[in-house]
Amino acid sequence: MFLPVEPSAAAANGGGFVISRSPTARRPARRPLDRPGGGRKGCIVSRPINLLRAISEKRANLHDGLRRTYRRDGSGAAIRFAVRWGVEGAMRPANNVRHRRFDRRLGIETTGRTGVTAAMRSAAAHADGTRYEAMAPHQFRRILRRLPLGSPADFAFVDLGSGKGLPLLLAAEHGFGEVVGVELNRDLIEMSRRNVRSFEARRPEQAGVIAVHHDDAAKFTLPSRATVLFLFNPFGAATLRVVVDNVERSLKESPRRFFVIYGNPLHREVLDERPMLRRLSATTRWALYDTAPARP
Repeated sequence: MFLPVEPSAAAANGGGFVISRSPTARRPARRPLDRPGGGRKGCIVSRPINLLRAISEKRANLHDGLRRTYRRDGSGAAIRFAVRWGVEGAMRPANNVRHRRFDRRLGIETTGRTGVTAAMRSAAAHADGTRYEAMAPHQFRRILRRLPLGSPADFAFVDLGSGKGLPLLLAAEHGFGEVVGVELNRDLIEMSRRNVRSFEARRPEQAGVIAVHHDDAAKFTLPSRATVLFLFNPFGAATLRVVVDNVERSLKESPRRFFVIYGNPLHREVLDERPMLRRLSATTRWALYDTAPARP
C-alpha cells in the first residue's frame, strides 16, 4: 500500500520527492550482503581469513600425518602418505561431486564438516574428539568388500562417532543384520536420524535395521553378537585405548568373531600394540583387524 508522495529531506532521488510506504507494507527481503555485520566488506575480509585457516589446518594435518607415519612405518610409508595426500587433494572436487550425487539419489545430506562443540568436550570421558567428515561412499564400499564375513546378515555393524550416518546407510545396504551408530553431537544425531528416515523411505526392505544412539564411545556397550566395529578417526589415542579395552572385555565375556575397520588410522599404534588384534591389511587410508576371541 502506497501513500501520497512527500518532499524528500535527503533529495536522494535527485528531484526532491520519494514515495513513502505504510508501516504495514511488506519490505523487500534483504540479501545476505545487506544483513547487519554481513556486508560486502565483511565477506571480503572473512573469506581470505577462512581460506588461510583452512590452508594452515591442512598443512598441520599433513605434517602430523607424515611424522606419525615415518615414526611407525619408515620413510617409504611416509612417501606413500604424501603421495596419497596430494592425489586425494587433486581428486577431491570430483569425489565431492560423486558424493553429492549419491546424497541426492537417496534424499540425504552427509557431506560437509562439523567441528567439535564445547558440549561434546564436556560430555566426553576424554576431550579428544575430532571434527566430522564423511568417508567417500566408494571408498567405504571398497573396504566392506574386503571383509571376510561370509554372510553380513550374521553380523552387527557398529560405527563409533557415526556423524551424519553415511556408513550406517551403506552398511544396511551391504546386508548387515544390525546397524548401530553412536554419536555425541546432538545436532549430528538429528541429521543422522533424518537421513535414516529418508533412506528407509526409499529402501523399505531395510527399515528397522539402523539405530542411532546418543552416547560416549568410551562408555558404549558393544553387541554380544559377531560384530564389525568401524572407526573413522573419530577421537584421539586416549579414547581409542578405552574403546579397545572395552572390546577386549566384551570378547572375554562373549567370545565371537570380531573385526575392526580403522579409517584414517592416525593412531594405529594403539591397535597394533594389542596382542588380541591381528592386522589383516593396512594402507595409508585405513587398517583392517580381526580378533581371536579371548578364552574365558
